[in-house]
Amino acid sequence: MEKIIALYERLSREDENLGESYSISNQKKLLEDYCREKGWTRFRHFSDDGISGTTFERPEFKAMMQLVDDNEISTIIIKDMSRLGRDYLVVGQLRELFRQRGVRLIAINDNHDSQNGDDDFLVFRDVMNEMYAKDISKKIRSTFKSKGNSGKHVASVAPYGYLKDKTKKGEHKMDNRKSHTSVALRKMIGGTMYCVRVHFNEDAKETMKDKIKRMLENDVKASQHTA
Repeated sequence: MEKIIALYERLSREDENLGESYSISNQKKLLEDYCREKGWTRFRHFSDDGISGTTFERPEFKAMMQLVDDNEISTIIIKDMSRLGRDYLVVGQLRELFRQRGVRLIAINDNHDSQNGDDDFLVFRDVMNEMYAKDISKKIRSTFKSKGNSGKHVASVAPYGYLKDKTKKGEHKMDNRKSHTSVALRKMIGGTMYCVRVHFNEDAKETMKDKIKRMLENDVKASQHTA
């Protein structure tokens, strides 16, 4: 079976401030144009819209990595390394994993093609990408803290166990519907009754970071056995 070329696009809410060139549609056009210039036609898009690069629990990214694990991808093409993620340790593990699996990685705007060997500046770029994400996160936390200190609700949805009060804008009320199956703990503090609903996850799944690490470790062990 002929392997496919994966075109991966990602856009977070923070990246929207970087301009129209980072939009999913423009990323797709850039990657498709690159493929057509090379005469490559067997490609497939994997797009995560509105998801931060600091998390690797992205639906399309996970789907792409599953195909990498199944040995069905020959090449991964991205706009730049920040599209892959903004955690330099995990991105470094990904590059090593791709090398072990024989997956070619191309970051167009970073002028990187793993087929041409190592790029000494990649680690520096990865660190800068992570620092950018941390700076944005810090600014967002500062904004939320300011709103919280002024008495405003900062969440877009009501906390679990509560509903938005339709009669009072920005207020919440306890959700006493019988459909809840989680355990509710109630505690009186001062004159206020607090309710905390507790989830017990009996089917905890492997995180994407754990999977990347496991895949890499398995490949390293396999190479040691064949050496």
